[in-house]
Amino acid sequence: HRSWFYRIFCSGGVDREDPTNPIDNPEHGCMTWFRDYLASALNHPAVKALIIIIFICYLGGAMYGITQLEEGLDRRKLSKEDSYSIAFYDREDFYFREFPYRVQ
Repeated sequence: HRSWFYRIFCSGGVDREDPTNPIDNPEHGCMTWFRDYLASALNHPAVKALIIIIFICYLGGAMYGITQLEEGLDRRKLSKEDSYSIAFYDREDFYFREFPYRVQ
């Protein structure tokens, strides 16, 4: 009892009379791996502890990285090494960066 669209184009989607049949709903290999192997591994207390330790190390590294951030942009790094703009950036920083904002 397939529709004319299915008969012509060999498509038509899920069977309306039995939408949960295994032919229309095959299991994907990736999904079965997550369900059967990864989920059971994540339920072991040792794996949970390992994941928590790794996450704490990740947070510690992120906090250390935040303390090492420096504000500003070294414009010399934006130019090629042999560019004349490096000399301009050096002189501009030397003469105009002590008091960069105008007094109003």
